[in-house]
Amino acid sequence: VLRGCVRRGDAPIGIVGFAMGASLGLWAATRRPAAVAAMVGYYGAQSLDFDDVEAEVLLHFAERDDLVGEDDRVTTEAFLRMGGVAVEVVQHAGTEHGFAERGRVGHDAEAADVAWASTVDLLRRRLVPETA
Repeated sequence: VLRGCVRRGDAPIGIVGFAMGASLGLWAATRRPAAVAAMVGYYGAQSLDFDDVEAEVLLHFAERDDLVGEDDRVTTEAFLRMGGVAVEVVQHAGTEHGFAERGRVGHDAEAADVAWASTVDLLRRRLVPETA
C-alpha cells in the first residue's frame, strides 16, 4: 500500500508510527526490508528478528509509560542491535505515554518538539535525495 503513495514506485519509504503504529512500523520494516529506509516509532515496542532490516530506526520513549514499560524498551532495543540495525533510542525525561500528541493529558510540547525535529532530520537524511 505504501508503494502506491510514492511518486516513483522504487522510492524509499519512511514510516512514522505512534504506539501500536510504531509496533506495526517495526513489523513492516522486517517484512519489506528493501522498501523501508527509515522507521520512527513513538512509544511502541516489538520483539522480532530484525536481521534483515535495512532501515535506520529512531525510537522515542516516555520516561513513565504504563503501556510500554522499561522491559519493552530494553527488549526492543536489544533485538534491533542484535539484528545489526542502525538504531537510536531516546527516552524523553519527565514524559509519559502520548507526550508527542497534542490534546492528550500527558502532552509535553518541549519534548514533542525535540522528538519531531529528530524525526524530520532522519526522514530527510534517508528519504530526500542529495542534489549535486
